[in-house]
This record gives sequence, structure tokens and C-alpha cells, in this order.
Amino acid sequence: MKILDSWAYKTLERIVDFVLLNLLWIVLCIPVVTVFPATTAMFSVQRRLIMEKEYQGVFRPFFRSFRENFKRSFLLSVLWAGLAIFLYWDFQLLSLHPSFLSTLLYVPFGLLLCVFLATTIYLFPVIVHIDSGMKHTIRNALMLMVSNFGPTMLLIGLTVVAGFIVYQVPATIFVLVSPYTYLVYKLAHHMFADIEVVEA
Repeated sequence: MKILDSWAYKTLERIVDFVLLNLLWIVLCIPVVTVFPATTAMFSVQRRLIMEKEYQGVFRPFFRSFRENFKRSFLLSVLWAGLAIFLYWDFQLLSLHPSFLSTLLYVPFGLLLCVFLATTIYLFPVIVHIDSGMKHTIRNALMLMVSNFGPTMLLIGLTVVAGFIVYQVPATIFVLVSPYTYLVYKLAHHMFADIEVVEA
């Protein structure tokens, strides 16, 4: 009975952590420019939970990571926003000028979009796991993507499904983001041992 009680307590504790973490993330994302720092902080808490470090709740580790990684993740968000805008305008140009050539260009564009999405997914686990500059953070994220094709496809699929659910039922954003990031980091955590990371 004690084992059952312990399992039930830990499960309930994890659910509460997920709910609180999700709410913290949403509140800190309200200014928009803090989306990357807030997401980094969420992944940092997930890392602690997965590595079973000393339990400190959610609030303290979240805000500590938010402060410590703010500059690095904010600068990365500026670069990433620029890349996203560039890809968006490229897609608009292809759509506005339909032709045989533009139809052919959809294939490399789709591949480029998948690379961008996969790299974006890996950025946050890399930021919280490896202390490195922006250049090497991107390099390590790309290495994770290239060296783990199967899990990368799984994560892209998971991201698309999660995004579709939130798009169809916006209220799910209040409960879905936290378990999603937990699964992403859990998969990424097993990959770090298989790549040669750069910490400079």
C-alpha cells in the first residue's frame, strides 16, 4: 500500500508541477519578446525533473534559469525571428507567383522548413544542457538533428500534432506545453551522450 501511495503521490506531484510550469510559461510569454527565455526556463525545470535532481519545486528553478539564460536565449530569439520571417516571405513569393519552377522549389523549401523546425526544437534542450555560445548552440542543435534522424522525425511529428491540437482547441495551450517539453527533453537527453558537443 505504501508503494501505491508513493506512486500516486509522485504522479499527483508531477501533474501539479506540469500545471504550474505551464502557467508560469504562459505568463512569462505575454510580453512576446520573452518567449525564448521563458521556454528555456521551462526546459531547464524539465531537465531537473528528468535528471531527478534535488526537488525544489517549480518556481525557484524556473526564475533562476530565466535570469541566467535571458541574454543568450533573447539574442537567439532575435536571430530566429529573422530566419522565420525570411522563410515566411520566401513561401509568400512562391505562392504569389505559381509556375512550374516555383512548384519544384516547394521541395527544397519544405526540406529547409523541416531543418529549421527540428533545429528549433533542439535549441532549448541544448541551451539548458550545454554551456556554450550562440554559434555552438546552433551547431550542437544541428548535430543532434543530423545524427538522430528517427527521433527527429518523431519530434517533428509530435510538434505538428501538438501545434494542430492547440490550433483547433486554443485552451489546450494551458495544459499541453509542459508535458510536450518534458517529452522533447527526455528524448534529447538520451542523445547528448552520442554526439561530440562543443562548449566554447
